Amino acid sequence: MHCWNGAARFLAGFIAIGCLGLISAPLPAGDNTQAFLDGLRRRELHDIALDLLKSLRDSPKTDKDFRETLDYQFGVTLIGGARQLPLEEQEKQLDEAREYLEKFLADHPQHPLADSASRNLADLKIERGEALVEEARRPGKTPAERQLWLERARAMFREAQQSLVEIEARLVKKKQRFNKIDLNDAKLVGQRDQLVAEMMLARFALTKTYYDLAQTYEPGGKENKTLLREARAKFAHYFWKYNRWLGGYSFRLEQARCCKELGEYDRAGEILGALASPDPDDDEGFRQIRSAATKMALEIDLLPEVKKYKEAWAIFEEWEKSLRWPRRENDAAPEIRYLGGEAALELARGIGENDPQQARLRGAFRKRAKELFSLAARYPGEYQLKARLKLTDPLLAAGQVQIETPKSYAEARDRASLAWSQSWQPGLKPEQVERMRAEALVCLRFVLAHPSEETKIDELNTVRYRLAYLDWIIGEYYDAAVLGEFLARRYTDRPEGLQGAKIALAAYTALLHDLPPGADRRFEAGRIADIARFAAEHWPKDTLADDARLTLIRIAAADNDPQKALDFLRRISADSPRRGDAELLAGQALWRAYLEAARLPKQQQPTTAKMTEMISNARQMLTDGVERLRKGVDAGREVSYPLAAGTLSLAQICMEEDQGEKAVGWLDDPKIGAHTLAKAGSEAVDRGNFRVNTFKTALRAYVATERLQEAEQAMDALEKAAPAENLTQIYITLGRLLEKSLNRLQAEGSRAEADRVARGFELFLTRIANRPANQITFNALYWVAETFVGLGNSLAPDEGKLPPEAEKYYRKAALVYGRIVDICREDKEFAPREGAVEGIQIRLARCLRRLGKYDDAMDLLVEILAVRNNLIDAQREAAYTYQDWGREKPGYYLLAIRGGRKAKQKDGEIVYLVWGWGGIAGKVQFSEPHQDIFNEARYNLALCRLEYALSLSGEKKIEQLRRAEQDILLIQRLRPEMGGKKWYNQYDTLLRKIQGLLGMEENQRGLEASEKRMSAASK
Repeated sequence: MHCWNGAARFLAGFIAIGCLGLISAPLPAGDNTQAFLDGLRRRELHDIALDLLKSLRDSPKTDKDFRETLDYQFGVTLIGGARQLPLEEQEKQLDEAREYLEKFLADHPQHPLADSASRNLADLKIERGEALVEEARRPGKTPAERQLWLERARAMFREAQQSLVEIEARLVKKKQRFNKIDLNDAKLVGQRDQLVAEMMLARFALTKTYYDLAQTYEPGGKENKTLLREARAKFAHYFWKYNRWLGGYSFRLEQARCCKELGEYDRAGEILGALASPDPDDDEGFRQIRSAATKMALEIDLLPEVKKYKEAWAIFEEWEKSLRWPRRENDAAPEIRYLGGEAALELARGIGENDPQQARLRGAFRKRAKELFSLAARYPGEYQLKARLKLTDPLLAAGQVQIETPKSYAEARDRASLAWSQSWQPGLKPEQVERMRAEALVCLRFVLAHPSEETKIDELNTVRYRLAYLDWIIGEYYDAAVLGEFLARRYTDRPEGLQGAKIALAAYTALLHDLPPGADRRFEAGRIADIARFAAEHWPKDTLADDARLTLIRIAAADNDPQKALDFLRRISADSPRRGDAELLAGQALWRAYLEAARLPKQQQPTTAKMTEMISNARQMLTDGVERLRKGVDAGREVSYPLAAGTLSLAQICMEEDQGEKAVGWLDDPKIGAHTLAKAGSEAVDRGNFRVNTFKTALRAYVATERLQEAEQAMDALEKAAPAENLTQIYITLGRLLEKSLNRLQAEGSRAEADRVARGFELFLTRIANRPANQITFNALYWVAETFVGLGNSLAPDEGKLPPEAEKYYRKAALVYGRIVDICREDKEFAPREGAVEGIQIRLARCLRRLGKYDDAMDLLVEILAVRNNLIDAQREAAYTYQDWGREKPGYYLLAIRGGRKAKQKDGEIVYLVWGWGGIAGKVQFSEPHQDIFNEARYNLALCRLEYALSLSGEKKIEQLRRAEQDILLIQRLRPEMGGKKWYNQYDTLLRKIQGLLGMEENQRGLEASEKRMSAASK
């Protein structure tokens, strides 16, 4: 039950801190008492919160409005504090809470918090039921006693459920009064949103009762599964209803929890994977969602029946990286660290003891497990004891080798020498090697701390070298680096000096690799640069200096600093064994720099000449590196990953330059081609997304050169290599690359080449689209349709009639979208996720709109909106459809603004299924994630008003122009930032056009002039 108490507080917390984009209950201006009180309750400081409430009750200075809510505040706080109490005390405190809430309702039945008080009374029953379930699970209960406790809990949950059904019905009825409010009335909008927030909490609690009831039946039994499925379906329904608000994601989390308990681990993993991925731009609310999703995903992967330890560790590492961003630590951190420790421990356990090649990796996982359990054990709570117990695991305790301290220098020297030599003997078990190294470390440190007067410097340097080496082996990189660098600089003329420099370089490099993304790397990079310079000066014939420079090139490449990479490359001689690897690294840095520049808006990109220079230099550098390393392969060496990656990058460069034949040549080189290696399953390319990127590039190259059979094979390989959830985005990217290529060719005047490329893609896409349903996937058909759209976009003008070629591609896209919908209706398993069909229907409607089939497009959108009226993408497309329709029939501009297509609700009220731009703006105005959509809606509202005005004349035209002007000026008054630079500029351009038509002087037009007038008026 613990997780559900947290879930309820989770959602309530979002409302309290405004993460839902809703307005909390009204408080006096400037009074932060409520915020402080909510903060105490969120942090489980209920005793302090109660003390605060008592002092406010006794103080004559307490605000009158807040004093009215004191009974409510006492009740809510007592409910929260009861969760940690023993059952008998919990019952007593919940009774006290009930009395407070009932008194509040009796005294203030019309108060804005009355609905919340009623819901909390129902929640109180749920709390009691959960406490009874916990009691039933305690050891020592007979089956009959246990059943009695569960029946009592079941009755309590059903009572709560009935109360919540009644509360929900009252809230729905109240909500109807707000269906036609003036969206410019802030007070009414605030009351409406407070009501929506309360409705969301009530529905969450109501859905929760189905899960709670499931807990009163035998796990896996018929009743248990039926109730869990019902809860899962309701959570899914409400997620789609409320997903435009952050609080809606609480429903999604609990849907995943239901999937977990039903044993649907893959489905739960899909949901949680989408929720857990961190983003540097996340606000506090999203970070809480992501942490909760991360924790649940780890719990699932670590289950005995799942055992996905590698996947769990990857999830943990992703979460751990996010902690490097500012203010990312949160309350879930100890629990997540504990679960990460479990994953590390099991990975270490899974590495064979007799595999000396994996001994270091095993040690690294053991070390991380110890670190994470130790961190988790510092924090009180459920996981503290678990972490302490894990630290006693035999695998972790085994590493704590007890070594007797030497009694003299001579003893330490002899024992260290013996242990060192024995540790190198073949055939030893990992634990034997570990014990000998531990013995050597203790004794070597004793020797350095207690040298005798007769000790020779060569003997001490040998001790220093061995100690530095062992420190590096066990992961004490900083100690190894310091000692190694000491040897290098102090004893340059002795053999230990060179060995010390090598250890220092390896240790500083390891320190660098251990840093999380975003960390300050200047110290480690600086030390590596110093070692490189020092080594080049003192050991010019050794590869050490070039090894260091190669590391520095890697750093520069990772930092997207190609110029620095080239500077270090110039210091590696042409005959150095490291030259080829260095050229490949520098070439990759140049290629990435080109891609970064190409992604910038056109006006921010370097000049065309500079871009050409960048891609030419990248091609030449990569070619030099590939040809240099090819010689080793021709001599019998294995293909390295950098070499294979070089051929892939060269193929991608060729595709960027529309040289498909050359791209195929690089990809299918019989020895070193990336595609050749990927098809053969070579371990050299078994890294990250290399295979996926290779098959993507091969698909593009084959289509561009009209090798259609090979293209189909590449597409099939891509679908096998890529995770199913990523395929849609991969195909979208491919479509955009094609569109970009066609646009570039047309801009360069290469119309014949553009037609040839388009024709090749059209033939291939038609071939794929015509596959039987059992030989095609959702994602492949989706890509076909999206690419047809891309082809149409590349030929369509910004305004005016579509040319025949563009119209042809839009028609083809519409046919494929329609086929996807038809297959999904026949085969419920065809679509990869919930909501996918609606997404396809919206895209189909967009194609129909571009073809001018507005009636058909609107019919399709209304079909969606009749079922899912809150689907913002469908509402936006419907508004755009009315807007485009307005070019033929200006009256439709008004429908684009206010909405259309009337429908009768169950209560008989007539509403518009299509909201229009005004309705969309009103719905999303307080939702932080949807602010871009809000500005899109307000901008298009004013644009539609302008276009409608242009269809009129005389006073009617002036009236509409004035209204269009006021549409923009209203936003400026309420939100002076105007949605940021992008929207500010668009609003400004539109306002200037409107004011020009109104006859306003040039210097009086635009947002800046309006701002000056408002400023002057306020003075």
